[in-house]
Formats: sequence, structure tokens, C-alpha cells
Amino acid sequence: MSTLAAGANWPRSSIRALVDTDPTRGVLLVSWLAGFALVVDRMVQHVDRFPLGIAVLTSLLVGPPVGFALVFVEALLTTWTGRWLGGQGTFTELRAAHAWSLVPVLGFLAIASVRATDLTSAESMAPAVAGIVLMVCSQGLAILLVAEVHGVSLARGIGALLLAWLLRLVVLFALGAAVIATI
Repeated sequence: MSTLAAGANWPRSSIRALVDTDPTRGVLLVSWLAGFALVVDRMVQHVDRFPLGIAVLTSLLVGPPVGFALVFVEALLTTWTGRWLGGQGTFTELRAAHAWSLVPVLGFLAIASVRATDLTSAESMAPAVAGIVLMVCSQGLAILLVAEVHGVSLARGIGALLLAWLLRLVVLFALGAAVIATI
């Protein structure tokens, strides 16, 4: 087996072992930590408006529920879209897949600590690039894990995630149109 193939196999075998034994293990903790990491990173970018202590406290209160809500909605959508594409994953299994795909997002805690310091404009680009890399890694991991949980190919895993994004956009567009119609 090539190194590349082996590298792509370990996340799949890990999520398979997890969903076969206890698909709820770690879901709450990882989603809460990821939500905290995303919110605190965003808040420390605005330390001119929010003192660091307030940013951290707000992130502790808002981040965990946001992280879990994101995992919940993503699992719900990819349960549907994956089944449309022939997948067999359950909501609980997909919730585990989406939660564990957020592990790279925990790197935002390190980025937030860097952003909390005074950065010159030249240095401020590095955390932004690192954030993009973390999000790409998280989405790549989501593709692998969703495909494994649904028991489909990587192409169908990508399709399930893209269809979930499309559903999200349709709902947001419909809500926006409804709000505009009431004005």
C-alpha cells in the first residue's frame, strides 16, 4: 500500500471503529471545543472592541452551543443527502463523523493566541493562511469520514457534502426572500 493510500485510510478505519463501538464518544467534547476555538479566534481579531477577558468569556458561553449546532445541522443534512446518493449512515454516525472532522479546527486555539498579540500587517497574514489550511483539512477529513460512514465512494461523499451546502443555500435564500417580502 502506498504512503498516500495509507494516509487516507487511517481516518476511515478510525471512524469505522468508533461508530461500530460507541458513535457518541467524544462528539460533545470535540464539537464544544471546536465551537469555542472558532468563536475565540473570531473574537480576538477584534480586541480593539472587546477586551481579551470578555472575548474569552463570551467564547466560552457562545462557542460550545454553536459548535454542537453546526455538527447537528451538518449531520442532519448529510444524513439526507448521503441517503439520496445510496449511503447507509445513520444520523448518530454522521454526527460523530462531523464532530471528529472538526479536530483540525482546534488549531484555531493556537491561531487565536497568536492573534491576541500585537501583529504587524506583514505578520497578520500568517494566521489567516493557517486558518484556511485548517478549514481545508477539516473539510477533507469530513469528506473521508462521511464517505466511510455512509459506505460510499469519496465522490459520493463529496456529493453528499455539496448537496448539503446547496440545501443550506436554498433555505437561506428562501428565508431571505420571505423576510424581504414582509418589508
